[in-house]
Amino acid sequence: MKFKNVISPAFLFFTLSMLNAFGQGATVAPSRLFFSASPGSSETQVLRVTNSTSSKQAYTITFADFEPEGNKGKTRMMQHGESVHSLNNNITATPNFFELGPGETQEINIAVTLANVPEANQVKWGSVVVRLAKERQPGEEGNQMGFGIMETFQLVVYIFQTPPAVNLKRAEITGFAKQTNNKGEKGILMTVDNTGEAILNCASYIELTSYSTGTVERIGVKAFTMLPDSEREVFFALPDTLNAGSYSALGVVDFGSREEIEAAELELTVE
Repeated sequence: MKFKNVISPAFLFFTLSMLNAFGQGATVAPSRLFFSASPGSSETQVLRVTNSTSSKQAYTITFADFEPEGNKGKTRMMQHGESVHSLNNNITATPNFFELGPGETQEINIAVTLANVPEANQVKWGSVVVRLAKERQPGEEGNQMGFGIMETFQLVVYIFQTPPAVNLKRAEITGFAKQTNNKGEKGILMTVDNTGEAILNCASYIELTSYSTGTVERIGVKAFTMLPDSEREVFFALPDTLNAGSYSALGVVDFGSREEIEAAELELTVE
């Protein structure tokens, strides 16, 4: 197995798509917000909440922290201010409580404000929590938010803050091997480490080149976000239509650098 860095004259451009987050009672867009405020400055972005029900609804906006848990792409939610990377003292939402009629949309100004201190040059992250609220009826249970109000569900929007001075983007493929997953699918498992300082938006894929025919087949693309000092496993299932024979498998991770992508290669036999 060979690992190598690949310098690309025309780097692969990838932007993580901002999909609507769907839930009972509301839609929220975008699902992720990326800030780049400098120390001593403020940056504001707009979050849109739409009432997808047929009746008038009330909503509240709060914040929470999260941290990556393991290498499977899962996150562990935490109290606001609990994480060492928290935006606890830097983020506000205006308004943080509102009502919407059926089909109406509310724009929420999400602001990140940084003091002019050395700590402001650190990467931080967190989440906006959109909660649907209703009047609390006698005998009903729920998380109380105020007199006569209870929470019924929530949607989470992830927030990432990277100061302009933090520009070292680097990823490393630390594992690239044949594997069978827990569903019995045969494929290739790629392990990627974020070894830089910045948050990475990654696009990964595998190119299979047949030694006998020279044909090339691409598997992927899979997109994921990596926080600093985190690791991610990505599994690529081999297509059922893949002909038997020997292949060269090239795994590629585009992590947002303008000059460099990360790649690994192995020989693969399909029976």
